[in-house]
Order: sequence, then C-alpha cells, then structure tokens
Amino acid sequence: MNAYARFVVGNRWLVLAICLVITGLAGASLTRATFGTSIGDQILGDKPEYDRYQELSEVFGNDETVVVGLDDPDALTAEGQKRLRAALEKVEKLPDVARVESLLSAQRIEGDGKSLKVTAYADEALADPARVAEIKKALQADEFVGELFLSRDGQRHATIVELTVNPSRPVEELPHLVDDITAHFVAAGYAPDSIHRVGWMTAAGESMRQVAFNLSVLLPLIAVSLLICVWILFRRFWPAAISLAVAAVGVVWMVGFLTMIDPCIHGLVSLTPPVMLVVAFSDVVHLCSAYLKELEDGREKEAAILASAGEVGRACFWTSATTFVGFGSMITVPDNSSRTLGLALAFGVASALLLAVTLAPILFTFMPEPKPLRRGVTGKAQAGLDRLLDWFRNTARRWPRRVIAAFVVVAAIAGAGVPLANLEADFSNRFRDDHPLSIDNKWFEEHFAGTNSLELFVDSGEKNGLLDPERFALLNSYQERLRALPNVDSVLSLVDLVKRIHERMAPQLALKTPVPDSRELLAQYLLLFESSGGEDLDRLVDFERRKMRIGVRLGSTGARATAAAGLSAHAEAAEIFSDGTEVEASGLVFLVGYFFETIFQGQRRGLIITCFVVMLMMMVGLRSIRGGFLSMIPNLLPLLMLAGAVGYCFDEVDSDVLLIAIMAIGIGVDDTIHFLTRFRVESARRNQEEAVRATFAYSGRGILMTTIILVAGFLPCLISGFAINFMLGSLLPLCLITALLADVLLVPAMIRLGWMKL
Repeated sequence: MNAYARFVVGNRWLVLAICLVITGLAGASLTRATFGTSIGDQILGDKPEYDRYQELSEVFGNDETVVVGLDDPDALTAEGQKRLRAALEKVEKLPDVARVESLLSAQRIEGDGKSLKVTAYADEALADPARVAEIKKALQADEFVGELFLSRDGQRHATIVELTVNPSRPVEELPHLVDDITAHFVAAGYAPDSIHRVGWMTAAGESMRQVAFNLSVLLPLIAVSLLICVWILFRRFWPAAISLAVAAVGVVWMVGFLTMIDPCIHGLVSLTPPVMLVVAFSDVVHLCSAYLKELEDGREKEAAILASAGEVGRACFWTSATTFVGFGSMITVPDNSSRTLGLALAFGVASALLLAVTLAPILFTFMPEPKPLRRGVTGKAQAGLDRLLDWFRNTARRWPRRVIAAFVVVAAIAGAGVPLANLEADFSNRFRDDHPLSIDNKWFEEHFAGTNSLELFVDSGEKNGLLDPERFALLNSYQERLRALPNVDSVLSLVDLVKRIHERMAPQLALKTPVPDSRELLAQYLLLFESSGGEDLDRLVDFERRKMRIGVRLGSTGARATAAAGLSAHAEAAEIFSDGTEVEASGLVFLVGYFFETIFQGQRRGLIITCFVVMLMMMVGLRSIRGGFLSMIPNLLPLLMLAGAVGYCFDEVDSDVLLIAIMAIGIGVDDTIHFLTRFRVESARRNQEEAVRATFAYSGRGILMTTIILVAGFLPCLISGFAINFMLGSLLPLCLITALLADVLLVPAMIRLGWMKL
C-alpha cells in the first residue's frame, strides 16, 4: 500500500486523467439507465411454477388486482349507481385492466323449486328504490358477495380491478396505473379522501414511488447530513468537500457499471447510491483523520500523506474486502433483486476503497498544509472526542471483567428476543403505520373480508369429471376443512354455487343431501344457472367441467402466511382425495411466499458465508488464528442485537431485515479491523498498555468519527415511510453503535485480560 501511495502521488496528473476518463464513461452509461423490471423478473424469474400460474390465469383470471374501497352509504341508490358506473366505464377502458367486479355485478340467486332467477342486486334496487335498505341487508348476508363488495355496516363498498396477464409488465408502471384508476373515481364525483386503495399491485406500485424518493430526496438529504457531520467533527470544510467528491465519483462508477451490464434497473437498486455515499465517506474520513494525526506528530506534509495513505490504506483494504464479501454474499441469494443489489454494493465498496486511497492523497497534495488538529475551534471538538476515548480506554483497563460481564448480560437479553422474531414477505406491510397505504389497509381490515386470496385449482383428470356426485361430495368436505384452517376468512367455489341452487330448487332434498347426488342433476343446475341469467361461470369451472377454481380469502396479506395456507390445503387434499383428483395451489402471493423460503435460506446462507469468510480474512490480516477467531465476537454482537431488537419491537418484520444483517456485518467489522491492525503494529513497538493507548490515539478517533458519520448518514432514512429505508435509519445505526462499543470496550478488555494476543 505504501508503494501504491507513492505511485499515486508521484503520477497524480496521469492518475487523475485515468479517473476522469473512467468517470466520463460511467456517466455516459448512466444515460442509458431505465427502470423497467417486472415482478416476475425480480422475484419469480423463469420458474416453471410462474409459467403455470400464467396458464391458469388465462383460463380463470388472476389475483393481480387493485382493490378500491369507497366511503359511500348511498351506493345502491340511483344516483350512487350512476356515479359508480361512470367511474367503472372509464376504468374498464384502461389498457392494463382485464375486468372489473363491483357492487353492480353482485348476483342474487333465487328460486321457488320450479324456476331459478338470477338477478343483479343493483338492478333490483333501481327497479324498487323503496326496498334499497332491504336489498342491502340481503346483499350483506350473501356469502358470495357480502363482505367482498359491501362492508359489514353497509356504509362502504369495494371494487376489484383485475389487471391483464402480463408477466413483463414493469413494476414502475403500477403507480401511474393506480393513479389513473383513482383519477376516474374522482372524476365521477367521489371525494379523494373517501377513496381507499389496497392489494399487492397497489403496494408494489407504491414501493416504486420510493425509487424517486430515494434518488431525489433521500440521497441529497444524506449528502447534506454527511457534510454537516464531517464539518462539525473537523470544524473545517476541506475534509467534507474531499469526502463528498470521492463518494460522488464512486456513486457514478457504481451505477455506471450496473447500467453497462443491464440498463434496466429495478427499484431495490435505488438504495445503493445512499448506502454507497455513506460507506465511501467513512473511508475518506479515516484518511483525513490519519493525515492530520501524522502532521500533529511532526511529519512533513508529503511524508504525512504517504504515511496516512499507507497505514490507513492497508486497514481500509481489509475493511473494504470484508465489506465486499458481506455485500457480495447477496449474489448467492436465488432472487434477482438481491443479486443485483449485492453486485452493485460489492462493486461500489471496491471502487470506494480504490478512489479513497487514490484521490484523497492526490487532493491532499493540492491543498496547503492544514492547521494542526487541535488548534482553534477544531480543538474543542477533538478534545471532546479525546475525553470520550479516554473514558472508553480507562473503563476497559480498570474493569475488564465488569465490561465483559456487561456485554454478556446485554447479549443474553438480546438473545432472548431472537425466537420472537417473525420474518414475512408482505408488500402491503412494507410501510409505516402513518403511511396512506397502511391506513387504507386498516380501513379494509375493519370493514371487509381479507383482501388477499389463495387460488386453488382442482383437476378431476377427465372430461365432466367434476359432475361425478361422489367427487363433488368430497369437494364439499374438502372445502369445509379449508374453512377450518387458521387465517381463512372464506372459501368459495363451484360447490357453493351448486349448493345455493340446490337449496333453491330442491329445499327438502338439500336438507338430506347438501350437494346433488346424481350427475344429471349437477349438469342441470349448471345449465339452469346460465340460462337464468347467471354470469361468470367460466371463472369457477372450465368448459369441459374437468377443472375448477376454489377462491380462499385470507385474513393475512403476508406471502409466507399465504404459502403456509397453500401447503396446508395440499395436505388436506391428500387426505380427502384418493381417486386421482389433483389440487394445485397458485396465485402471485402464494408463489412469492412459496419461493420466499428459498430466498430466506439463500440470505441466511449468505450471512453465514459472510461471517465465515470475514473470520478467515481477519486471521490472515492479523496473522493470528486465535485473534481472528476472537475478533468475531464483537462483530457478531451487532447481529445478535439486531435479531433481538426485531423480536422485541416488531410483531412481524419484512424479510429485507436480513439485508440489514448482511450490511451490518460488512460495515461493522471495519472498526474491529482498524483497531486490531493498528494494535498489532503498536504491539511490536511497546508494551501492552502503551500499545492500547497509542491505538486509541491513532485509530480510535477515526473509528469514533466514522461511526458518528455512518449513523448520521443513515439517520435521514427514518423520514421514509418504506420499511427497508426505515430499517436502514434505525436498525443499522443500532448495529453500528453496538459494533463501536464492542470495539472500544470489549476488545480492549479482552486484550487486558490476555485473551487476545497478536
């Protein structure tokens, strides 16, 4: 690293020219960047189960829906229906809309034993306005449409907008589609505050709004926060300016690299510029701190530049290498979005290191020699840091056993919260409680049945196989078992339609046999339904009467809960059917939850790989197997604190928290490396106590300042309503502070007791 520093300083104009060319190429590549990935590309990729889902969707429809709820007690009146029809006519004409179901399409089935009558509740209300209240009560009691289209109190109603089957539909188009749907309701006369929107498509679209927020609001805010923090710590402008310049170039390199590989960038990658900016700042601040310390120790300017670049650069190499491994481990996750994020951050960390040890020393040479670190107003800030560092060092030196005992107690408390952690993949709950989408979700939970559905498809194996009365009776029993499963709100299918017709046409027989007991009667009922004005039979059963769809409405919108319900449905089917009847679970939410377990295992595997490789790298960097092994104790504590905080503070947390864990180990290990590599150098020169003192004086300040800067950089993420951003602003700083305390208290205490020898 010393030789590299001398080369860079000695050939600064050539190096700057090379950096300028690379930056220009990266900037040119940025002009090709677009946001155009689909949900299938991000999560499900080329999995055959997703292809099968699309095939079934072509026949029975799909669950890619936007659900619009309306505060409207007069929905069934003539004026209310006119307003609703005006909105739906516009919505149905939108290119991405396949069909719309609402209060207007709710069907009522009546019969007197001789004839069957299928009418629309809305048409009845128009024909006899005096019976609107009575019709509304009948609609509320209807198990098919009651809590689906009309709220429990009858004062609100919902519309389900089903989108076309389009696996390549960009997620980035969803916000505009949801806005267009909403605009048509507003244009029809509904007040904006009376409109509530939920569903996975709505949540996915809202997630994309965070892309613009991350780049247009969060990134500049983080940059300003970092600049202010660095200025407060140094009380001079040049460290902040150099840090920002180097970090900005690193961001351009990283995003330019990604767009060279693939110009279509998914939304999660919008997190990389803010994260990259913060990480790059920390490397440069270490160099600035070391440079000022070398000057304070009496070195000439050029010697101080080379010494700081050599000493800190070596530590920065190992810190960046471990961070590279941490982020790079995301590539092992079988999820395109995680892989792209890992690739982006890994490249970003590598380029941040290279730029820090390249550009910072060059920029130092162009500057006049800075004032001493502890002169003027700067001295006050540094004196405060010195007092804090002295307190850490003296506490670890005087009471090492008490320090270790305190960490053991904290670790035990955090460990007790780990089993309470519940990870879920739920687009609808990826927002804070005060976010409009979360408020709308609570509104729906209060007034309607669950908005999430599990799609079950039954294949009898033969034409007209569903008309077999014995199989039909088994299907009825199967559905009763499904209704008894936890988290199931309702179960509706062809069986329920036939039972309804059976009750109307043969009430006495229905008391004895809930479902028809002959093939002929089953066929007659289906024919009678269609000839009596019944609609949408094709949504329940195919033309050959071989396959049918069972819609299961769930109380939870979580993908893991949906997948668990689907697996339970499979298990129940295996016990019920022994005649070759097959039951297949599908649906977008189910598939996401089903493959989430694979993603979760990949994320956990990535975290384990990160910890193992970091330990090996620490052993090599410290040239000590024992030291490398023990160095993982302060690095694993932040992960334990993270898991404990998740268990204690959240009933359910998004699975993206595992990305926070990987970032925590990748970034948090930096402090340990800086401390121990410097301690190893100082141990060769002096006794243990003096070596620890010198380590605190040289690296301790950089560790403390970079932690403050990292925390300050991530804190602005707290203003975001998005879960992953909020976790970056809360849980990641918790991990970084834990890592700092472990490195300046626990590590010196272990050294004091002779446990860690280098």
